Amino acid sequence: MGVELKKKSDLPPDFTVSKRVENWAKLHNYTQLDEHLEHFILTCQAHGYQYVNHDSAFMCAVRSDWAGLRKVKRVNGHSTTLEAGMALGIDPRPGESMQDYERRVANARH
Repeated sequence: MGVELKKKSDLPPDFTVSKRVENWAKLHNYTQLDEHLEHFILTCQAHGYQYVNHDSAFMCAVRSDWAGLRKVKRVNGHSTTLEAGMALGIDPRPGESMQDYERRVANARH
């Protein structure tokens, strides 16, 4: 008996965030899963991406921040939140959303 290779398939039409992904996201402090999911689905549909394991592919997309939810917001080429955070000695945490980071910086300012 040989090893059976799984075949790639399109994203199922009812693909959603599984308990496995929720637990993984909590463990790694990833947030905004609904927003990540929407971007992942649209990107897969737009490019015809197929995967052997859709949960694993989604986790990779969250980790790589396909949706750009953890990117630094800029004003006139400068990140006001990041600069303020650095001045206060506050660095973004791994997997922390920009919104959560902005909250921490804002709370530290007061």
